[in-house]
Amino acid sequence: MVSEETLKGGFKVNELRGEKSMNLLDIYPIALIDDTKASAHEENKISSSSLRKRLLGTHIRPPKV
Repeated sequence: MVSEETLKGGFKVNELRGEKSMNLLDIYPIALIDDTKASAHEENKISSSSLRKRLLGTHIRPPKV
């Protein structure tokens, strides 16, 4: 399964597999789902990255010296 954003990557994987005489993979594209809880600084699609940031409450910062 690939998202609309990664569809080209799925085709590229099959291209490379074909060059190596490997079986091609079935590609099933799925639509992205809008995130109704996204804030202004987040992507408007459901994203595991956005969810992790919400759960943490803050962005990861470099250590203070």
